[in-house]
Amino acid sequence: MESFAILIPTRNRPKELSILLRSIQKSTRLPEQVVVIASGQNVAHILDEFSKSLEITYLHTEVTGQIAQKRLGVELVSKEVDWCLFLDDDLILGESALDLALSAARSYEKRDIIGIGLSLPPLSRA
Repeated sequence: MESFAILIPTRNRPKELSILLRSIQKSTRLPEQVVVIASGQNVAHILDEFSKSLEITYLHTEVTGQIAQKRLGVELVSKEVDWCLFLDDDLILGESALDLALSAARSYEKRDIIGIGLSLPPLSRA
C-alpha cells in the first residue's frame, strides 16, 4: 500500500489548523508524515496536541505565500513516501477522504499521474 505525507501551509489560522489536524487524526488512514509550514503566528503549541498520533514536521518561517511555503515544505517531506497531498489549512476531511484519494491515485498508471487534488463542492465555496 502506498505511503503518503500531507503538506499544510498556514498563516495566522491556528483555530482552522487545529480543526484540520483533528479531522486528519480521525481519518481511517493516517499519513506517514504531516508537514506544517507556518508564517505569521507560531503554531508549535497547537501541533503538540497532535504529536502523539501524527508524525509532524514543523517549520516556522518569515516567508509568506502558499507557493513559497509549499516549496519549503516539499524539502521536508520524507523521500520514503510515495505521495504528497497538499491541503489548505481551512479544510475539514471526511473520515474516508484520504482512502478515497489514494484509491483514485491507484486507479491510474503512476507514469500517467503526478498528483490528485481535493476540492470543495461548488456550492460550499460561497
